[in-house]
Amino acid sequence: SAATQVQDAVSNAISSEAGRWILAKREWEGNELALTSSSDGLTLSNVIDRTFIENCERWIIDYKTARFDAATAEAGFVTRAETFRPQLERYAMLSAGAGLPIRMAIFFVAHGHLVELPAAVN
Repeated sequence: SAATQVQDAVSNAISSEAGRWILAKREWEGNELALTSSSDGLTLSNVIDRTFIENCERWIIDYKTARFDAATAEAGFVTRAETFRPQLERYAMLSAGAGLPIRMAIFFVAHGHLVELPAAVN
């Protein structure tokens, strides 16, 4: 059932090393950080799932609920994460004014797996 899938995903996320690292308390952090931008005369609403500063770098992390079977998981994580690059780069542009290096990643909640994408904005 859907409730069991959600419960399993949350359990996997918080029991994984990556999940615990992402959710650790930091001096500067934001969850569901809402920012507004404009592009070509359109106003865009952006919600960054998780952002924080660690070691003088800003992390921007987006959560995804995609599930992969064991045989295709590793390739699936990287391929799927890349499809969200434009979204993370938009978030990075919104955060670039602080002058910190930016690191971007996708966290696959159901698997407790983090995929970092090299940032184009710094």
